Amino acid sequence: MRKRFYFFLYFVFLLILLYAVQDFRTSRNTGAEIGTGRGAVHVTLFVILMVLGIYYAITTAGGRIVKSPVKTALWLIIGWIAIVNLLQSASMWSVAVHLGLSVLWILAYHFFSYYLRYFPNAWSQMKICITIMFGFYVFSALYAAYNIQMIYDRIIVVNLAYGVLVFLPWILLMARKKMRHLGIWIVFFVVLVSMKRGAIIMFPLMLGTLILVEAIVRKKWLGRATLKAIFWIVLFFAGLLIVNQWSKGFMIERFLPEQLAIGSGRAEIYRASIEEISQRSQWQLLIGYGSGSSVDYLGTSVHNEWLEFFFNFGVIGVVFYALLFLALIRRVRQLIRRSSPYASTYAMAVIYMLIVGMFGQIYFAHSTFYIMAFLGAVEGLMLNDARNAQILNANYVQYRQ
Repeated sequence: MRKRFYFFLYFVFLLILLYAVQDFRTSRNTGAEIGTGRGAVHVTLFVILMVLGIYYAITTAGGRIVKSPVKTALWLIIGWIAIVNLLQSASMWSVAVHLGLSVLWILAYHFFSYYLRYFPNAWSQMKICITIMFGFYVFSALYAAYNIQMIYDRIIVVNLAYGVLVFLPWILLMARKKMRHLGIWIVFFVVLVSMKRGAIIMFPLMLGTLILVEAIVRKKWLGRATLKAIFWIVLFFAGLLIVNQWSKGFMIERFLPEQLAIGSGRAEIYRASIEEISQRSQWQLLIGYGSGSSVDYLGTSVHNEWLEFFFNFGVIGVVFYALLFLALIRRVRQLIRRSSPYASTYAMAVIYMLIVGMFGQIYFAHSTFYIMAFLGAVEGLMLNDARNAQILNANYVQYRQ
């Protein structure tokens, strides 16, 4: 039975790898030509949805469901997206994308949580698979930086940096000390080379969160954590200066006040979206216009997930989205109170979702799959630890008797 289910784990990761390869081959983020067919990507994603969906149905049959505020919030979002789109008769393709990704998040969360609960020894195999995916996305990001620069003969901002950054919580949870440091340096290098402002901002924020939460959990002197943070900040700015010199000032230009104020057109998009929302009726404010409406009205997504939810799914959609973060923050607090070894990396993942969602897309971004999978994996590891603690306590009581 165990070998059979390990085979299933490898099969799921093989599908994930096939999807990543197809996406790499056809994505404009890697330099693929405009109009390149994405059919294989959509088919592979659909197969992943079906496989994980069947797994979810089998493993929850008979009421075998662990209560989880995070999963509850995800289900509320899915249900509300479906209701709004039904009421507003939204574009079928936009509905399929939003509902498909929303369902995928809960399926990924459940798969990694349930699998580790029932097959704790699979953690070693899971770490190998995640490491392979991490290596693939590192290669993809570096190739994109090189290939696009060769095509356009200029330095290009590489969006795939986020596809590497989402693995940072995984690497820091899975690896030993030396490998943790190696993982940090690899992510650091990719983020700098990408020239992606959001990723460059997120990297030190994630590391700062890690250092702070680890100090609190381990009850260490915060002054030491501050010194450690300063050390990484110095290295970070040294790296920025090196990359800026290599890019002939392009890096620093992206962080000039006027560039930040414009934010790749975000300021104008925010103004237009708020102006449009302010003109709605109470009913429209409540439920929104449905999936894809921001693109229909603005010509692009809002580049702020809170505004995106408000625009598409109204006040109720924003409330459900906020409930998701309340559930995640509650989990972080629980982990910190229990001095859990998962607290710091879980907090990193939550900070990533929260901050990136303030200036970009996170809930409907494909790279979020690895964040949801990570959150589910931590839940599975937590429940395993709790079960082992109960067994130890029971054995201790029996021994005393």
